[in-house]
Amino acid sequence: MSASPRHPLNRSWFRRLRARLAARRAGLIGALLVVGCVPAPAPDPGVAVPVETARITFEDHLAAVIASDLNGDGLDDLVIGDSLAGEYPRSEGGDVHVLLGPVVSRDLTVTAADLTLHGQVPYRHAGLDLAVADLDGDGVGDIVVRTDVSLQWTGTVYVVSGGLRGHQDLETAAFLTLDGPATLGQAMLETDYNGDGAADLIVSCPLRSEVYVVLGPRSGHLQLPDDADATIATDNGALGWSLAAGDLDGNGWPDLVIAEPIADVIYVVPVGLVGRFAITDAVIALVRSGDGRDLLRGVDAIRLTESTDALLIRSRRSDSEQWGTVFVRTRPVVGDLDARTDSDLTLEDAAVSFGVPTDTGRPTGDREPLLAIGAPARTHLPTSNLTGEAWLLRGDLRGVHSLDSAEVAAASWRVSGPDVGVDLFGNSVFFARLRVPGRVDFVATGKGTVLVYAWNDPQFP
Repeated sequence: MSASPRHPLNRSWFRRLRARLAARRAGLIGALLVVGCVPAPAPDPGVAVPVETARITFEDHLAAVIASDLNGDGLDDLVIGDSLAGEYPRSEGGDVHVLLGPVVSRDLTVTAADLTLHGQVPYRHAGLDLAVADLDGDGVGDIVVRTDVSLQWTGTVYVVSGGLRGHQDLETAAFLTLDGPATLGQAMLETDYNGDGAADLIVSCPLRSEVYVVLGPRSGHLQLPDDADATIATDNGALGWSLAAGDLDGNGWPDLVIAEPIADVIYVVPVGLVGRFAITDAVIALVRSGDGRDLLRGVDAIRLTESTDALLIRSRRSDSEQWGTVFVRTRPVVGDLDARTDSDLTLEDAAVSFGVPTDTGRPTGDREPLLAIGAPARTHLPTSNLTGEAWLLRGDLRGVHSLDSAEVAAASWRVSGPDVGVDLFGNSVFFARLRVPGRVDFVATGKGTVLVYAWNDPQFP
């Protein structure tokens, strides 16, 4: 297969893609940082300490895990993408499990799932990535499932009604199928792109350095990029390595945040534009780093203040495979910005890279929101072979700190893989309402396990 003129790095890109998949199969994705054992910081009174209230287990490897309300009862439901599941004749076809809330048992397995979607095509790894978007317009979320690259180097994303129950074949259950180039769906998210009140789906394709917009409600079969309602593109690179959406400039409308790792650029663009357009023609903010050793890889839009969403950037250091940095800007994101000098919080040695998510939530009433960070590759030798940590930091933390510093220790809570007996712990971290409507829980995942933590707070007993 010859390299496409649209992407002169195709051959090396495919090698990196295959290496990433091989790492995932070995249960090593995200394991980019190896550091010494870090003593657990003593909780500060300002950080309410959660306790484990539920544990869900599945096969002993990593999975994509998200949560959203799929039945409109006010509780979030767990969606687990077990992309390596499946035996002959659908070897590694992948399974997606849905466990409806409330999730309160400490002895759950995915065999208790209310819905299981079975990928029927061998080695397509259905559930490699997940999202939720109400694309049939019924008012509750639908499950968006990415599959792996095919033998023909194509990608497929399926959308299945969140109201289905029982065991279903993924491909036949989908009411919307998106076909496109390889890497289609590496990043996916829901937002109201055109302001009509209906959910729309944003899907990236880094191989073509394009991001596609599919306006909802939608059904049937779409061939991307031809059938996209909008295509955001660069002439080369890997646009869409990660995506986020939020009100970053404070104008009351969502913006798209798009990472392009080959040029080490983070773009912020407004929603609403249709047709095909170059991202440089629409950009409202562009973030680079003045330190050429910062490789900007991942983005999130997180809520740390009441006025606007904050921009969070995950980076890796080019001079070391072992170190990464988190940058957070809470002020409006407009114009040309430097990730280092224009951030309000910088966390060095954070072990955060693409694939290790972050989130914010207010689990304890009117206290400051908490920032969750996962670090699944942190080692704890010689005391344990289990790796990983999940951190909760006070949302009012500002300045430049090492994640291992005394200042962070005084404003955080941490749990490690050895603490809970789970390897690669912190592979996913997020907040969700899994037990009681209106009460926020903390979720952290690792190899073969999802843990749910709740707070014993006077306001939330």
